[in-house]
Amino acid sequence: MAGFVGVLLHRWYTALEAAFERIERTLVGALSGGEAWHQDLLRLMALDVPDARPAILRRETVAALLPYLRFRNFLRHAYAVELDPAKLHALVAPLADAQKQIAEDISAFLVNTRAALRSAAARSEP
Repeated sequence: MAGFVGVLLHRWYTALEAAFERIERTLVGALSGGEAWHQDLLRLMALDVPDARPAILRRETVAALLPYLRFRNFLRHAYAVELDPAKLHALVAPLADAQKQIAEDISAFLVNTRAALRSAAARSEP
């Protein structure tokens, strides 16, 4: 059972990260490479990028997601490791709150982006 929960947590975070990567590539451009690109991507989500996009996540949300990033990295490189149910519970217990924070942040990002697009369109009209 612990292995199944671990795989679900890994897939959840990987899907979230893929969405962040798509947003960043679409709105800003290329991402930096290197060993720390996963951490860099997550931290980029809390930054306002002038002339490209507003911040996507609050710093508190990024902090709440760091344990999931660490777990994703651990599980990706762990071979034949038995997962500790207590450690998994420590990740699962706050997951609903983290998911709520993400939803709130992305909703705010969409509102801000729509407002910026409307403002830009109004400025470009004769």
